[in-house]
Amino acid sequence: MKKKFTVLLLAILILELLTSCGNNGNTDIPQTTPGISQSDYDALKSQNERLQTENDKLKSELETANAKIEELQNANPTAPIVPTDVEILIYDDDYVTISFIGCEMHRDNENVVFMVLNKTDSELTFQSGTMAIDGISLGHVSGSDSVAAQSKGKVRFRTEEEFPTMAPSTISGTISVIDFGKTLWGSQSYEVPFSNFDVTG
Repeated sequence: MKKKFTVLLLAILILELLTSCGNNGNTDIPQTTPGISQSDYDALKSQNERLQTENDKLKSELETANAKIEELQNANPTAPIVPTDVEILIYDDDYVTISFIGCEMHRDNENVVFMVLNKTDSELTFQSGTMAIDGISLGHVSGSDSVAAQSKGKVRFRTEEEFPTMAPSTISGTISVIDFGKTLWGSQSYEVPFSNFDVTG
């Protein structure tokens, strides 16, 4: 009887050993987990792998976006490129004095900036059709700034075109001086043209 019991115990140990070895090399087979079937386990594993892939993709896209933002910030600093404490006289008459003061970044746009003295008792508005920097046309230029009566203020013109330089040697263009009240001269506006004007100071 004792011999039979020993043989039975040995058989049980061998069976447990074989079962243990069979599971050690296969990580896909879950350990005994109450309430989870093989199909549920496979579905959860598949969902986990999919979410991990999506997470890796989003992480990569975020890193790329952050790198692009840093590159744009380095390429487009918000501080003026050309000091704006220098005024180069462009035009002067009985109504206005217009001076070029530089190119600068303003609200994430490249701008050609002028200082305007309004000598009249009426508000004046300043607009432009197009301009050129160092002989390179900037295409359509937008901007409409007003300067109060008997005062001085900045007038900015921006464009969708990239500036060839933020420190130009020459500028060309036309600035419209507009009196919407039609109180100062015969027409509503007049043009102030300038061509290859040296702005190196």
